[in-house]
This record gives sequence, structure tokens and C-alpha cells, in this order.
Amino acid sequence: MSIDDDLKTKRTVKLPTPVVSVGSVLQQRYEVLERLGAGGMGEAWKASDRQRLVNGRPAEIVIKLLPEDLRQNREASEQIRREYSRVWLLSHPHICKLFDMGEEAGVGCFQVMQYLPGMTVRELLRTRQGVLLPDVVLQILQCAGEALDYAHTSETPVVHRDIKPENMMFNPQTGKVHVIDFGLAAEIRHTHSRYSRGHLPHEGTESYMSPEQWQGREAAAFSDQWSLGIVAWELLTGACPFLGSGMALGFAIVNSPLPQLPRELQRLGPVFDRVLQKEPGLRYVSCLEFVRELRVALGGGEAATIAPPRPHSHLPEPPPVAARPPQPAREDSPDLSPRAARLREIRERVFRQESLARELHSRQRYAEATAALEEVPEQERHLLDAHLFSECQQLRDQVEKLEREIESAEQSLRLNRLRTLLQELHALQPWRSDLQQELDSLPAAVPMPLPLSAPFDSTTARTVQASLARIFDEAAEWTNSVGMKFRPIPAGTFLMGSASGQGEDYERPQHSVTLTQPFWLGVHQVTQGQWQQVMGTTPWKGQSNVIEGSDVAATYVSWEDVVAFCERLSKKEGKRYRLPTEAEWEWSCRAGTTTAYSFGDDESQLGQYAWYNGNAWDKNEKYAHRVGQKRANPFGLYDVHGNVWEWCVDWYGSDDPMESNSRDPQGPSSGSSRVLRGGSWDFEPIDLRSSYRYYYTPDYRDYFIGCRVLLERP
Repeated sequence: MSIDDDLKTKRTVKLPTPVVSVGSVLQQRYEVLERLGAGGMGEAWKASDRQRLVNGRPAEIVIKLLPEDLRQNREASEQIRREYSRVWLLSHPHICKLFDMGEEAGVGCFQVMQYLPGMTVRELLRTRQGVLLPDVVLQILQCAGEALDYAHTSETPVVHRDIKPENMMFNPQTGKVHVIDFGLAAEIRHTHSRYSRGHLPHEGTESYMSPEQWQGREAAAFSDQWSLGIVAWELLTGACPFLGSGMALGFAIVNSPLPQLPRELQRLGPVFDRVLQKEPGLRYVSCLEFVRELRVALGGGEAATIAPPRPHSHLPEPPPVAARPPQPAREDSPDLSPRAARLREIRERVFRQESLARELHSRQRYAEATAALEEVPEQERHLLDAHLFSECQQLRDQVEKLEREIESAEQSLRLNRLRTLLQELHALQPWRSDLQQELDSLPAAVPMPLPLSAPFDSTTARTVQASLARIFDEAAEWTNSVGMKFRPIPAGTFLMGSASGQGEDYERPQHSVTLTQPFWLGVHQVTQGQWQQVMGTTPWKGQSNVIEGSDVAATYVSWEDVVAFCERLSKKEGKRYRLPTEAEWEWSCRAGTTTAYSFGDDESQLGQYAWYNGNAWDKNEKYAHRVGQKRANPFGLYDVHGNVWEWCVDWYGSDDPMESNSRDPQGPSSGSSRVLRGGSWDFEPIDLRSSYRYYYTPDYRDYFIGCRVLLERP
């Protein structure tokens, strides 16, 4: 079987790597699940938050990336962060909650926000041929009005500046509407225009912008009310009242009268005349007042008594933000109804406990912060900041888990483990002097065993492995959640490859390699049962030269498949699994030996340690076999010779076959093929030697190719 002939027909095409993709993990926390869409304001991706659980599962969230030319612009990102710090404080049932503003190398600045199932109101319009029933319109406007009035009158008032159907999410199951991109879409558009074209733009989307926004005045609460009025017009009629684009549209909005409403809606004329007044101060006092008046005009209730607008000549300059609507009376006021008094009491109690929890959280007193939030009755907890509540609970649980593990490590005198746990807890609660005292009182850490230097015997190999297991508080043979067994492999130095006059050209030059860190390597090749548990696929099924069985080595897996397997297993277990480097593989296979095989140079013994052509192909057992049936090498690893070829992470370098870097070599930086090691059931004894190398393109699959994976441990 010729490698070179086979490779002539294979090519690897490398595609550009996207900024994020399905499976990406940002800040070691947010796992990207699917792309939701993209536009001028950036990209939106659905993701899960590993640190925030809902019903025991990672919470679904949305990652929103900034436009490409702003992601790496530090000044632009900081400007958007300042707006985010104001919007982050908003917590309302009809406002999409912002959870975080993160940053990741290669990705830049990104937002983390609440995931809202359903569709935008724009998408809802498309499903209804562009016009909605009045009851549905009122429902949408009521939710949006409540959200806007809350934001406009909050302790730190926030103006949305870009109200439009695209920024309202409608849930058909509940009928609820959430306003999204609160203040941030306009800020991103403003910043994007500033940094990409060099001038300050208008804020908002042209058809929905108020006259004062077109005139360059600062947007205020009245501006959002205008935009809400435009949305109401569009939802009822199927079109915006002012059409066009650019400055012609702006001129029309600032100077032109409203067009005629359709005959069946002309009774709404006075309401739209008021909400779409050119001067902000002539509009309604609040968004909800506009919604109430619209409801009455549509026949849904009685109008509030509203004073008529003042003549323009008496109108003062509009304030930068809307005045607060009339505040509810105090609880002891005779004008306050029993229901209103009870609601006020609930609101103040929730606010009081939430404020206390925030203060305790800032002091890293997570148990007390959680207790403060849990004092709020169960039926009122939906009023709390869900992100704060979840974070307090998770940090409290993390502290309690560390406390339990510290007690266990102390009782069993696992001093290295105890030191690590105390340091982790102290990082969470740096105010705790007792933790620092315990750290100071600990005896010197148990030293790591000295790196081995080949050659060494099997007794030395097993002794050092047992020492590593004790230091890392693990069994000498550790098993993960899918039944994969791992053994510790110590650091050390050995001669990699074959000496002059031995082996093949691509096994030379022989050179000294040092691996500076211990790691855990799979005792067995990955089996069909383990592959199916992790990936849910059976790539070997129906293929030639295969027997099926849960403990049979998995085959027909490409290098790309195995990388995906490692990524999925890592996410499943919260540990880092990967393919070994070629140097790690040969060091583990040799296990201190310098001979052709890990058991010596005597080829006649190969049948005790390996499946190869002599006891498989030639015996008409033309398939990969069950793992672990032969004898192990000195490190306790099975089938390092034969059964199936095992992928390594390295590119194969044809010009310089063996990399000469002496410390933790990673192989060439590029190439067309990846390295395979170990031999297989249909190859000859010479191809199963510890130093023998094989290679194929990363997408290649066949009946003689499988894998063994490595687990990194802290």
C-alpha cells in the first residue's frame, strides 16, 4: 500500500475562518448554537450561557456582535460600552434584558442579551399581509408603551431612539411584546457612521425618526413617542405616513402635514394629529397616554381627560428628556386605592431586597445576597432581576461546593489539592482572612515527580504514574462519563524517531525531545460505543471490513471528525480533550523504551501486543477488533501497536519530516496531510514500530483509521 500514490489524488482546501461559528465558546462561558441573522448593526447568534442555569440547563441567550469595522476599534467600543452601562440597569417585563458586554480576542466587543422566542413585529406584519387587527395593534402598543414610559422615568432615564417594528419582538404563544436594542441600536448606528464616514449622523431609522432628530436636536422621550405613533400608523394602515428616503424624507417629516387616513380609520385622526405634532411639547404627556387615547378612538374604552395642546406661540423649548408622568400618591394618601397601595408595597419590597442583594454581591457575600432575594415571596420573584438572582445562586453554590471539597481534601491530607481549592475560594471571596491564614499555614506543596529520562523500566513508569495520580487526586486509571479510561503520562525526555541506518527516511533525523507537562492519555482507542454516545453517529455502519460492537475500535473517522469529537466531549464534561501531538504519542507508546516496539525488538512477540496482518488479515479477520484484548505497554496503554491507525494533531511536513524543536514540539505550522501513528490490523510488523509514521489528508476516512484522545489536566 503506497502512501504517496494515494495522496496524489487528495487535496485539502482551507476556507476562511469565520469570526464565530457554531460551537465557538466566548469567554469560556457562552457557547454559540446558531446564527440568527445579520445586518448593518452587526450579527446575532443564539448561544447558551454555561454559568446561568434555567431548570438545570444552560440558559439560552443572544450574542450580538458589533459591525465588523467597530469590533476592534477601542474608542468606538468604549463609546458603546458607556451607553450599555445605562441600558443595563433597565429591568422591565417588556424590555429585552441585557446581561453582559464582553470582549474576546479576534471577535472584539459583543453584547449578551435575553433570548426571546417568536418573531419581530415586522415579521408578524409580513405574515398578515402588512396590516394587523386593531386588538393586536393595541396589545403591541400597550407593551411597548409600558416599556418606554418605564425607561423614560427610571432613575437614570434612557431614550430608545430607534423604535420601529424590527425592534419589537412578538411572542405568538403569550401575546407579549419586548422592546429590543434599547438605546444601543441608535448608538451603534451613530458610532458606526462617525468612525466609518467621519461625520455625525442622525440617530434612528429614517421613516420613524422624529422631526427634532432630523433637525439634529437631542432625542428625548417625546421622540420615542413620535416613533411609536409612526409604528401605530403603519400597523393599522400597512404603510408609514411619510414615504421616501434621504433628505427629501426628512424635509417631509419636518414640514409636511399628515396624509389622510383611510376612510375606516379617519376617527383616529385627532389622536395621530396629537402624537405626531412637529413640536415635541405638543404631543402626549407619555406613551401610555397616547395608547389610551388610541384605544378609546378605536372603541375600546373611555378617554382620559387631557388638556388640549397649547398654542405654538406659548410653547417653551422642549426639555432634553420627558418630564415624569404624575407619580402615584403615597400609601397614606386617601386618593390611593387598596389595589394600588398593595402594588406599591410589593414593588418597594422587591426593590429593597434587590438593592440589598446587589450591595452584598459587590462585597462577595453570595450566600447572604441569595438569602436576601429569597426573602421575596415565590409569586413575586418574577419581578426580580433574573440575571442577578441566577448569578448570586451560582456563586453561592460554587462557594459551598469549594467548602465541601476543602473539607474532604483536608481530611485525606491531599495538600496540593487543598492548596488549589483554598486559592480558588480566596479568589471568589478575597475578604476572608481565614482562607489566607490556612494557605500560609500549609506545609510546602508536594513536589511533582522529576521528569523521566528514557530509557527507564516498567516499574519506574508505573511508580511515577501512581505518584502523579496522588498529586492530582485521581485514581491511577480514571474513567470519564462515557466510559473512556485514562492514565497519567509523566513529563520527560526521549529520543524521537529512528537512528541513522534504521527505519525510514521520514523517521529521521532522530533527535531529543522534552515534554514539560504531564497529561492523561486514553488507555484504549475510542470505541464505537463511546463515539456513538458523544457524536450520535455511526460512520462505520454499512461499510466494508467492519464488525460492530460497543467495545470495537471506531473506524471510518477522519481527522476533522475526531477534532469535532474532542470538542463535543470537552463541552459535555467541562474538561479539555484533544488529539495528542506526534511527540506526545511516541513518548507514550515507547514508555521509556528505546527499542523498535514498546516490548522490545523481537518481532515474533508482536502477536501478544497487537492486531496486525499476521493475526488478522491473514486469518481472514479483516476488521478492527475489540480494544484491550492484547497486552499493554509499560504505561498501561493498549493497542498502541496495531488494530487501527491513530490520528495526531500535527501536520505532516514532507520537506522536513521530523521537527527538530526539542521542547513540546507541535509539528509544522501548515501542510496538506495530518500524521497517523501506531499501525493497523492490515499492515505489516515493520509499520507498527514505535517510530513509524503515516499520513493522510484531514478529510480521509477508511476501515483502518481510528483515534485515541488526550485529556489535559490542570
